[in-house]
Amino acid sequence: MVSNVNDLSEKIIISGISLPEKHRKDLIYYLVPSWSPDGEKIAFVDGNQIAIVNLLSGEKQILTHGKGLKIYPRWSPNGKRLLMMKVAIKKKNPSYGESRSDIDVMNLDGSFAKALTNLRGEAYLPQ
Repeated sequence: MVSNVNDLSEKIIISGISLPEKHRKDLIYYLVPSWSPDGEKIAFVDGNQIAIVNLLSGEKQILTHGKGLKIYPRWSPNGKRLLMMKVAIKKKNPSYGESRSDIDVMNLDGSFAKALTNLRGEAYLPQ
C-alpha cells in the first residue's frame, strides 16, 4: 500500500503476498519494500523469495527460487540489479549466530545470482 502524505489517500499496489507462518511473528523484519531508482517498481519479499511489482502495469515477477529465505531487497543506483540478504536456516527457531546469511546480487530477471559475501556468521541489511 502507498499513502499520499498530502491528502492521506491510500492505494493498494499488490495484495496476496505470502510469508511462511513460522516467520509471521517477525513481519517487521522481513517485509521491507524498496522503490526502484526510477520510481516505477517496488522490490519486496513474497513468501521466501524476492519479487518486484511494476507500478504502471501491476505485474508481479518473482525473481528468486529455491530454499532459504531471501529478504531486504535493495536496488543498485542504476536500477539494473538487486542486492538481497539470503538466509540459510538449519534450525526451526535459530538463535543469533545459529543461522548463516550472505549478501547476494542479481539481475532483474533473477539471473546471475552471485554471493558477495561468504561468511561463517551473518551479513545483514545490504545497501
